Amino acid sequence: MPLGEALSTLRQRFPDARKALIAYSGGRDSHALLHAASQQLDMPLRALHVAHGLQSAAADWPAHCAAQCAQLSIPLKTVHADVRDTGQGLEASARNARYTVFEAELAADEVLLLAHHAHDQAETLLLRLMRGTGLRGMAAMPESRSLGAGHLWRPLLALSVDAIADYAREQQLRWVEDPSNSDTRFDRNYLRKNVLPLLRERWPQADKQLAAAARRAAQAEQLLSSLIEPLVNAGCAADGSLDGLYLYNLASAQQAAVLRAWLQRYCPLAPSEPQLRAILRDVVGARADASPVFLLSGGSLRRHRGQLHWVSADLPVLPPRSDWRNPELPLQVGEHQLNLRSDFGRRLALPPFESLQIRFRTGGERIRLRGGERSLKKLLQDSGVPPWLRDRTPLLYADDQLVAVWNISIAANFDKSIANQ
Repeated sequence: MPLGEALSTLRQRFPDARKALIAYSGGRDSHALLHAASQQLDMPLRALHVAHGLQSAAADWPAHCAAQCAQLSIPLKTVHADVRDTGQGLEASARNARYTVFEAELAADEVLLLAHHAHDQAETLLLRLMRGTGLRGMAAMPESRSLGAGHLWRPLLALSVDAIADYAREQQLRWVEDPSNSDTRFDRNYLRKNVLPLLRERWPQADKQLAAAARRAAQAEQLLSSLIEPLVNAGCAADGSLDGLYLYNLASAQQAAVLRAWLQRYCPLAPSEPQLRAILRDVVGARADASPVFLLSGGSLRRHRGQLHWVSADLPVLPPRSDWRNPELPLQVGEHQLNLRSDFGRRLALPPFESLQIRFRTGGERIRLRGGERSLKKLLQDSGVPPWLRDRTPLLYADDQLVAVWNISIAANFDKSIANQ
Protein backbone atom coordinates (compact mmCIF):
# COMPACT_ATOMS: atom_id res chain seq x y z
CA MET A 1 0.00 0.00 0.00
CA PRO A 2 1.56 3.33 -1.04
CA LEU A 3 1.67 6.20 1.43
CA GLY A 4 -0.84 8.28 -0.51
CA GLU A 5 -3.41 5.49 -0.38
CA ALA A 6 -2.88 5.13 3.36
CA LEU A 7 -3.75 8.81 3.85
CA SER A 8 -6.75 8.82 1.51
CA THR A 9 -9.23 7.66 4.17
CA LEU A 10 -8.68 10.60 6.54
CA ARG A 11 -11.93 12.43 5.76
CA GLN A 12 -13.93 9.23 5.90
CA ARG A 13 -12.47 8.31 9.29
CA PHE A 14 -12.63 11.81 10.77
CA PRO A 15 -15.51 13.68 9.08
CA ASP A 16 -15.28 16.58 11.56
CA ALA A 17 -11.58 17.16 10.94
CA ARG A 18 -10.66 20.38 9.17
CA LYS A 19 -6.88 20.36 9.70
CA ALA A 20 -4.02 17.91 10.17
CA LEU A 21 -1.08 18.15 12.57
CA ILE A 22 1.97 16.01 11.72
CA ALA A 23 4.27 14.89 14.52
CA TYR A 24 7.63 15.60 12.87
CA SER A 25 10.84 14.37 14.45
CA GLY A 26 12.96 15.01 11.35
CA GLY A 27 13.64 11.27 10.94
CA ARG A 28 12.92 9.29 7.79
CA ASP A 29 9.50 7.92 8.74
CA SER A 30 7.98 11.18 9.94
CA HIS A 31 9.53 13.03 6.99
CA ALA A 32 7.98 10.57 4.54
CA LEU A 33 4.61 11.07 6.26
CA LEU A 34 5.01 14.86 6.18
CA HIS A 35 5.90 14.83 2.47
CA ALA A 36 3.06 12.44 1.54
CA ALA A 37 0.56 14.53 3.50
CA SER A 38 1.68 17.68 1.69
CA GLN A 39 1.00 15.94 -1.64
CA GLN A 40 -2.22 14.08 -0.79
CA LEU A 41 -4.25 16.00 1.79
CA ASP A 42 -6.42 18.91 0.67
CA MET A 43 -6.65 20.57 4.07
CA PRO A 44 -4.47 22.94 6.11
CA LEU A 45 -1.40 21.19 7.49
CA ARG A 46 1.05 22.09 10.20
CA ALA A 47 3.97 20.24 11.77
CA LEU A 48 4.99 19.88 15.40
CA HIS A 49 8.56 19.09 16.48
CA VAL A 50 9.07 18.05 20.11
CA ALA A 51 12.62 18.72 21.30
CA HIS A 52 13.57 16.54 24.25
CA GLY A 53 17.09 17.89 24.73
CA LEU A 54 18.38 14.45 25.75
CA GLN A 55 21.42 14.31 23.43
CA SER A 56 23.79 16.80 21.89
CA ALA A 57 23.09 15.57 18.34
CA ALA A 58 19.51 16.77 18.64
CA ALA A 59 20.53 20.42 18.93
CA ASP A 60 20.53 20.84 15.13
CA TRP A 61 17.26 18.99 14.49
CA PRO A 62 14.84 21.93 14.97
CA ALA A 63 16.73 23.91 12.31
CA HIS A 64 16.66 20.92 9.94
CA CYS A 65 12.92 20.46 10.51
CA ALA A 66 12.28 24.16 9.93
CA ALA A 67 14.18 24.05 6.62
CA GLN A 68 12.31 20.98 5.37
CA CYS A 69 8.93 22.39 6.36
CA ALA A 70 9.77 25.69 4.64
CA GLN A 71 10.45 23.80 1.40
CA LEU A 72 6.98 22.20 1.65
CA SER A 73 5.31 25.47 2.78
CA ILE A 74 4.11 23.79 5.97
CA PRO A 75 4.22 25.87 9.17
CA LEU A 76 6.27 24.28 11.96
CA LYS A 77 6.09 24.72 15.71
CA THR A 78 8.92 23.48 17.94
CA VAL A 79 8.13 22.75 21.58
CA HIS A 80 10.77 21.90 24.17
CA ALA A 81 9.50 19.06 26.35
CA ASP A 82 10.35 18.62 29.99
CA VAL A 83 11.46 14.98 30.31
CA ARG A 84 11.38 13.72 33.88
CA ASP A 85 12.28 10.14 34.69
CA THR A 86 9.31 8.91 36.73
CA GLY A 87 10.85 5.50 37.35
CA GLN A 88 9.57 3.98 34.09
CA GLY A 89 12.85 4.46 32.23
CA LEU A 90 14.07 7.15 29.85
CA GLU A 91 12.20 5.81 26.81
CA ALA A 92 8.83 5.84 28.57
CA SER A 93 9.49 9.22 30.19
CA ALA A 94 10.35 10.81 26.83
CA ARG A 95 7.25 9.28 25.27
CA ASN A 96 5.04 10.62 28.07
CA ALA A 97 6.56 14.08 27.59
CA ARG A 98 5.84 13.96 23.84
CA TYR A 99 2.22 12.96 24.29
CA THR A 100 1.72 15.67 26.90
CA VAL A 101 2.83 18.19 24.26
CA PHE A 102 0.67 16.56 21.57
CA GLU A 103 -2.41 16.72 23.78
CA ALA A 104 -1.82 20.36 24.67
CA GLU A 105 -1.27 21.42 21.05
CA LEU A 106 -4.03 19.48 19.31
CA ALA A 107 -7.13 21.49 18.33
CA ALA A 108 -10.69 20.14 18.39
CA ASP A 109 -11.01 20.14 14.57
CA GLU A 110 -7.57 18.62 14.04
CA VAL A 111 -6.13 15.12 13.58
CA LEU A 112 -2.64 14.31 14.80
CA LEU A 113 -0.77 12.06 12.32
CA LEU A 114 1.99 9.78 13.66
CA ALA A 115 4.39 7.82 11.45
CA HIS A 116 4.38 4.48 13.30
CA HIS A 117 4.50 1.53 10.90
CA ALA A 118 4.09 -2.26 11.01
CA HIS A 119 7.61 -2.87 12.33
CA ASP A 120 7.01 -0.40 15.16
CA GLN A 121 3.82 -2.31 15.99
CA ALA A 122 5.70 -5.61 16.11
CA GLU A 123 8.31 -4.12 18.42
CA THR A 124 5.63 -2.68 20.70
CA LEU A 125 3.82 -6.01 21.00
CA LEU A 126 7.03 -7.91 21.80
CA LEU A 127 8.07 -5.28 24.35
CA ARG A 128 4.77 -5.58 26.15
CA LEU A 129 4.80 -9.36 26.06
CA MET A 130 8.24 -9.33 27.66
CA ARG A 131 6.80 -7.17 30.44
CA GLY A 132 4.01 -9.64 31.11
CA THR A 133 1.25 -7.46 29.70
CA GLY A 134 -2.42 -8.36 29.70
CA LEU A 135 -4.92 -8.30 26.87
CA ARG A 136 -5.03 -4.50 26.66
CA GLY A 137 -1.24 -4.31 26.30
CA MET A 138 -1.27 -7.02 23.65
CA ALA A 139 -3.41 -4.74 21.49
CA ALA A 140 -0.22 -2.65 21.16
CA MET A 141 -0.73 0.73 19.46
CA PRO A 142 -4.28 1.58 18.33
CA GLU A 143 -4.63 2.85 14.79
CA SER A 144 -6.66 5.79 16.08
CA ARG A 145 -8.00 7.16 19.35
CA SER A 146 -9.14 10.41 20.91
CA LEU A 147 -6.41 12.67 22.25
CA GLY A 148 -7.06 15.91 24.09
CA ALA A 149 -9.55 17.96 22.10
CA GLY A 150 -8.93 16.05 18.86
CA HIS A 151 -7.90 12.65 17.54
CA LEU A 152 -4.70 10.71 16.94
CA TRP A 153 -4.22 8.59 13.80
CA ARG A 154 -1.45 6.25 12.67
CA PRO A 155 -2.14 5.95 8.92
CA LEU A 156 1.05 3.97 8.17
CA LEU A 157 0.50 1.24 10.74
CA ALA A 158 -0.17 -1.41 8.07
CA LEU A 159 2.89 -0.41 5.97
CA SER A 160 6.26 -2.08 6.18
CA VAL A 161 9.34 -0.05 6.98
CA ASP A 162 10.69 -1.04 3.54
CA ALA A 163 7.74 0.66 1.80
CA ILE A 164 8.43 3.85 3.70
CA ALA A 165 12.16 3.66 2.95
CA ASP A 166 11.43 3.17 -0.74
CA TYR A 167 9.18 6.25 -0.76
CA ALA A 168 11.82 8.37 0.98
CA ARG A 169 14.45 7.36 -1.59
CA GLU A 170 12.15 7.88 -4.56
CA GLN A 171 11.26 11.37 -3.38
CA GLN A 172 14.92 12.12 -2.55
CA LEU A 173 14.03 13.19 0.97
CA ARG A 174 16.64 14.36 3.44
CA TRP A 175 16.29 13.33 7.07
CA VAL A 176 18.24 13.15 10.30
CA GLU A 177 19.48 9.93 11.88
CA ASP A 178 19.00 9.54 15.61
CA PRO A 179 22.24 7.99 16.97
CA SER A 180 20.38 6.60 19.98
CA ASN A 181 18.49 4.24 17.63
CA SER A 182 21.56 2.03 17.46
CA ASP A 183 22.02 1.86 21.24
CA THR A 184 20.89 -1.64 22.19
CA ARG A 185 20.84 -0.76 25.87
CA PHE A 186 17.33 0.46 25.09
CA ASP A 187 14.84 -2.41 24.94
CA ARG A 188 13.17 -1.35 21.71
CA ASN A 189 16.49 -1.02 19.90
CA TYR A 190 17.57 -4.44 21.20
CA LEU A 191 14.44 -6.00 19.70
CA ARG A 192 14.92 -4.08 16.44
CA LYS A 193 18.60 -4.99 16.00
CA ASN A 194 18.89 -8.44 17.56
CA VAL A 195 15.55 -10.18 17.95
CA LEU A 196 13.27 -9.27 15.06
CA PRO A 197 15.87 -10.00 12.34
CA LEU A 198 16.11 -13.57 13.68
CA LEU A 199 12.34 -13.93 13.70
CA ARG A 200 12.10 -12.65 10.12
CA GLU A 201 14.82 -15.06 9.02
CA ARG A 202 12.70 -17.96 10.22
CA TRP A 203 9.27 -16.40 9.62
CA PRO A 204 9.45 -13.77 6.83
CA GLN A 205 5.91 -12.58 7.64
CA ALA A 206 6.69 -12.06 11.33
CA ASP A 207 5.83 -8.35 11.39
CA LYS A 208 2.56 -8.92 9.56
CA GLN A 209 1.57 -11.78 11.85
CA LEU A 210 2.46 -9.86 15.01
CA ALA A 211 0.42 -6.89 13.79
CA ALA A 212 -2.51 -9.24 13.08
CA ALA A 213 -2.23 -10.66 16.61
CA ALA A 214 -2.33 -7.12 18.01
CA ARG A 215 -5.49 -6.36 16.00
CA ARG A 216 -7.22 -9.48 17.31
CA ALA A 217 -6.19 -8.58 20.86
CA ALA A 218 -7.64 -5.09 20.36
CA GLN A 219 -10.96 -6.59 19.20
CA ALA A 220 -11.05 -8.91 22.22
CA GLU A 221 -10.21 -6.01 24.55
CA GLN A 222 -13.08 -3.95 23.14
CA LEU A 223 -15.48 -6.83 23.77
CA LEU A 224 -14.16 -7.36 27.30
CA SER A 225 -14.42 -3.64 28.06
CA SER A 226 -18.07 -3.59 26.99
CA LEU A 227 -18.75 -6.42 29.46
CA ILE A 228 -16.68 -5.03 32.33
CA GLU A 229 -17.73 -1.37 32.17
CA PRO A 230 -21.25 -2.02 33.59
CA LEU A 231 -19.65 -3.88 36.51
CA VAL A 232 -17.35 -0.91 37.18
CA ASN A 233 -20.24 1.56 37.05
CA ALA A 234 -22.30 -0.56 39.43
CA GLY A 235 -19.57 -0.27 42.08
CA CYS A 236 -18.82 3.44 41.69
CA ALA A 237 -20.15 6.23 43.90
CA ALA A 238 -21.11 9.66 42.61
CA ASP A 239 -17.60 10.98 43.34
CA GLY A 240 -16.03 8.24 41.19
CA SER A 241 -14.70 6.17 44.09
CA LEU A 242 -15.07 2.37 43.97
CA ASP A 243 -16.82 0.39 46.70
CA GLY A 244 -14.20 -1.93 48.22
CA LEU A 245 -16.77 -4.39 49.62
CA TYR A 246 -18.48 -4.61 46.23
CA LEU A 247 -15.11 -5.36 44.63
CA TYR A 248 -14.20 -7.88 47.34
CA ASN A 249 -17.42 -9.85 46.75
CA LEU A 250 -16.83 -10.28 43.01
CA ALA A 251 -15.31 -13.46 41.60
CA SER A 252 -11.50 -13.31 41.58
CA ALA A 253 -11.22 -12.91 37.80
CA GLN A 254 -13.82 -10.13 37.88
CA GLN A 255 -12.00 -8.39 40.75
CA ALA A 256 -8.83 -7.92 38.72
CA ALA A 257 -10.72 -6.91 35.57
CA VAL A 258 -12.95 -4.37 37.36
CA LEU A 259 -10.04 -2.91 39.34
CA ARG A 260 -7.92 -2.57 36.19
CA ALA A 261 -10.78 -0.93 34.25
CA TRP A 262 -11.51 1.50 37.10
CA LEU A 263 -7.85 2.47 37.47
CA GLN A 264 -7.65 2.97 33.71
CA ARG A 265 -9.87 6.05 34.18
CA TYR A 266 -7.23 7.74 36.32
CA CYS A 267 -3.86 5.99 36.27
CA PRO A 268 -1.63 6.95 33.29
CA LEU A 269 0.21 3.60 33.33
CA ALA A 270 -1.68 0.32 33.58
CA PRO A 271 -0.81 -1.63 36.74
CA SER A 272 1.01 -4.93 36.40
CA GLU A 273 -0.44 -8.25 37.51
CA PRO A 274 1.69 -8.27 40.71
CA GLN A 275 0.49 -4.73 41.48
CA LEU A 276 -3.15 -5.74 41.01
CA ARG A 277 -2.68 -8.70 43.34
CA ALA A 278 -0.98 -6.46 45.91
CA ILE A 279 -3.82 -3.92 45.76
CA LEU A 280 -6.46 -6.59 46.23
CA ARG A 281 -4.52 -8.03 49.16
CA ASP A 282 -3.15 -4.92 50.89
CA VAL A 283 -5.77 -2.29 50.11
CA VAL A 284 -9.08 -4.03 49.42
CA GLY A 285 -8.37 -6.82 51.91
CA ALA A 286 -6.89 -4.63 54.66
CA ARG A 287 -8.57 -4.58 58.08
CA ALA A 288 -11.68 -2.43 58.40
CA ASP A 289 -10.09 0.37 60.45
CA ALA A 290 -7.01 0.70 58.21
CA SER A 291 -6.33 3.53 55.75
CA PRO A 292 -3.99 1.82 53.26
CA VAL A 293 -2.11 3.68 50.53
CA PHE A 294 -0.70 2.09 47.36
CA LEU A 295 1.60 4.15 45.12
CA LEU A 296 1.19 3.90 41.34
CA SER A 297 2.40 5.89 38.37
CA GLY A 298 0.96 9.40 38.55
CA GLY A 299 -0.63 9.11 41.98
CA SER A 300 -1.82 6.76 44.69
CA LEU A 301 -4.71 4.46 45.47
CA ARG A 302 -6.26 4.99 48.92
CA ARG A 303 -9.12 3.49 50.89
CA HIS A 304 -11.37 5.54 53.16
CA ARG A 305 -14.52 4.24 54.83
CA GLY A 306 -14.52 1.26 52.52
CA GLN A 307 -14.24 3.31 49.31
CA LEU A 308 -11.23 3.19 46.97
CA HIS A 309 -10.09 6.64 45.82
CA TRP A 310 -7.54 7.70 43.20
CA VAL A 311 -5.39 10.62 44.39
CA SER A 312 -3.43 12.32 41.63
CA ALA A 313 0.18 13.30 42.28
CA ASP A 314 -0.43 16.46 40.23
CA LEU A 315 -2.86 18.24 42.56
CA PRO A 316 -2.30 21.99 42.16
CA VAL A 317 -0.54 23.91 44.92
CA LEU A 318 -3.02 25.88 47.00
CA PRO A 319 -2.24 29.45 48.06
CA PRO A 320 -2.53 30.09 51.83
CA ARG A 321 -5.30 32.60 51.13
CA SER A 322 -7.11 34.06 48.14
CA ASP A 323 -9.00 37.34 48.16
CA TRP A 324 -12.50 37.11 46.71
CA ARG A 325 -12.70 40.60 45.29
CA ASN A 326 -15.99 40.18 43.44
CA PRO A 327 -18.29 37.63 45.14
CA GLU A 328 -20.71 37.93 42.21
CA LEU A 329 -18.20 35.98 40.10
CA PRO A 330 -16.86 32.44 40.69
CA LEU A 331 -13.42 32.11 42.26
CA GLN A 332 -10.93 29.48 41.06
CA VAL A 333 -8.57 28.28 43.78
CA GLY A 334 -6.45 25.27 42.86
CA GLU A 335 -8.86 22.55 41.71
CA HIS A 336 -11.84 24.32 43.32
CA GLN A 337 -14.25 26.56 41.46
CA LEU A 338 -16.32 28.31 44.12
CA ASN A 339 -19.57 30.14 43.47
CA LEU A 340 -21.59 32.03 46.08
CA ARG A 341 -24.63 31.71 43.82
CA SER A 342 -24.72 27.94 44.45
CA ASP A 343 -27.30 26.33 46.74
CA PHE A 344 -24.70 26.36 49.49
CA GLY A 345 -24.04 30.05 48.93
CA ARG A 346 -27.73 30.95 49.05
CA ARG A 347 -27.85 29.74 52.65
CA LEU A 348 -25.21 32.29 53.64
CA ALA A 349 -26.28 35.44 55.50
CA LEU A 350 -23.22 37.60 54.99
CA PRO A 351 -23.11 40.92 56.86
CA PRO A 352 -21.27 43.91 55.36
CA PHE A 353 -17.58 43.06 55.17
CA GLU A 354 -14.33 44.64 54.06
CA SER A 355 -12.60 41.47 52.88
CA LEU A 356 -13.78 38.02 51.81
CA GLN A 357 -11.18 35.27 51.58
CA ILE A 358 -10.73 31.58 50.94
CA ARG A 359 -8.19 29.90 53.19
CA PHE A 360 -7.19 26.35 54.02
CA ARG A 361 -6.68 24.51 57.27
CA THR A 362 -3.49 25.21 59.18
CA GLY A 363 -4.54 23.65 62.51
CA GLY A 364 -6.54 24.69 65.55
CA GLU A 365 -9.49 26.25 63.70
CA ARG A 366 -12.91 26.15 65.41
CA ILE A 367 -16.40 27.00 64.16
CA ARG A 368 -19.59 27.77 66.12
CA LEU A 369 -22.52 25.69 64.82
CA ARG A 370 -26.11 25.27 65.95
CA GLY A 371 -25.11 22.73 68.61
CA GLY A 372 -22.12 24.65 69.88
CA GLU A 373 -18.48 25.22 69.00
CA ARG A 374 -16.57 22.42 67.26
CA SER A 375 -13.03 21.91 66.10
CA LEU A 376 -12.58 21.97 62.34
CA LYS A 377 -10.57 18.75 62.51
CA LYS A 378 -13.43 16.85 64.17
CA LEU A 379 -16.03 18.40 61.84
CA LEU A 380 -14.12 17.22 58.76
CA GLN A 381 -13.69 13.73 60.22
CA ASP A 382 -17.38 13.41 61.10
CA SER A 383 -18.38 14.73 57.67
CA GLY A 384 -16.49 11.89 55.98
CA VAL A 385 -13.87 14.06 54.29
CA PRO A 386 -10.93 11.76 53.42
CA PRO A 387 -7.68 12.60 55.27
CA TRP A 388 -5.84 13.71 52.10
CA LEU A 389 -8.59 16.26 51.32
CA ARG A 390 -8.96 17.83 54.75
CA ASP A 391 -6.19 20.35 54.14
CA ARG A 392 -7.73 21.12 50.72
CA THR A 393 -11.26 21.89 51.92
CA PRO A 394 -11.99 25.60 51.26
CA LEU A 395 -12.74 27.77 54.29
CA LEU A 396 -14.67 31.01 53.78
CA TYR A 397 -13.56 33.96 55.92
CA ALA A 398 -15.19 37.39 56.19
CA ASP A 399 -12.98 39.96 57.96
CA ASP A 400 -10.99 37.14 59.62
CA GLN A 401 -14.13 35.36 60.87
CA LEU A 402 -14.61 31.73 59.81
CA VAL A 403 -17.95 31.91 58.05
CA ALA A 404 -18.25 28.46 56.48
CA VAL A 405 -16.55 25.19 55.63
CA TRP A 406 -17.39 24.96 51.95
CA ASN A 407 -20.34 22.65 51.20
CA ILE A 408 -20.17 21.16 54.72
CA SER A 409 -21.20 23.65 57.42
CA ILE A 410 -22.05 27.32 57.87
CA ALA A 411 -21.32 29.09 61.15
CA ALA A 412 -24.55 29.60 63.15
CA ASN A 413 -24.50 33.39 63.02
CA PHE A 414 -24.14 33.33 59.21
CA ASP A 415 -26.72 30.59 58.45
CA LYS A 416 -30.06 31.85 57.07
CA SER A 417 -31.85 28.65 58.05
CA ILE A 418 -31.04 29.34 61.71
CA ALA A 419 -31.57 33.09 61.56
CA ASN A 420 -35.09 32.62 60.14
CA GLN A 421 -36.22 30.33 62.97
